[in-house]
Amino acid sequence: MDVNYWNNAGKNYESEIFSVYGNDKDRVIEEAIAPLLNHRHIAADFGCGIGHFLPLLSKGFKNVHAIDFSAECLKKARADYAHLPNITFQKSDLANGNLSSLKAHFALCANVIITPSIPIRTKILQNIHRHLYKNGHLLLVVPSLESAMLTGSRLIEWNLKAGQSPQQAVRDGFDHQKITESKFYQGIIDIDGVGTKHFLREELLTLLAGLKFTVTNITKIQYNWHTEFIDPPKWMKAPYPWDWLVIAQK
Repeated sequence: MDVNYWNNAGKNYESEIFSVYGNDKDRVIEEAIAPLLNHRHIAADFGCGIGHFLPLLSKGFKNVHAIDFSAECLKKARADYAHLPNITFQKSDLANGNLSSLKAHFALCANVIITPSIPIRTKILQNIHRHLYKNGHLLLVVPSLESAMLTGSRLIEWNLKAGQSPQQAVRDGFDHQKITESKFYQGIIDIDGVGTKHFLREELLTLLAGLKFTVTNITKIQYNWHTEFIDPPKWMKAPYPWDWLVIAQK
């Protein structure tokens, strides 16, 4: 993970970084967290960014650890949520495990394990597991590979409806991707020039089981088509693009 990239992004986070919380039109995340809220418990936001989820966690838990490796993101989060007395901010690389004795009953990790690096993604999840109490819960949000493929198919459909030939409809909008076979099978898709890991549903189930998590729920966080396209046509409705939301227990 490139800390310089995220420090620069932190300066213009709202305009440059997709907000899962802000675009969760059906409030799926709030509904998923609700049964796990406990005012006697401790929560940790692993990769908190500028803190979109902190007010929600602050209301529902005794204490909240907000952790990120970007100084700029943490600076903004501190400034925006200094009025919340039960949040502790910590700068830390989640892949290095330097979180001292931190323990939590609930962990949130929203679009954090998206680096193309398998070792880094694995270390982050291992560290989250290590810092959870037994029977603690993880709420994990990740980009969906199935959704990315749906987006591509809708673009082709749009091109066909615009009168393009099948060959042109397939080519238009995809040449810049240059997806290699290796990237395809890893689920790596370039977003604004940055390789971003996307996950299959079944991949998540096997990945988390291998890391000694028990998946108790997996569902979609659906978004509007405006999150994928500039000015999408009115006929482009359901099925909508989505991220995967997973609830897993240690």
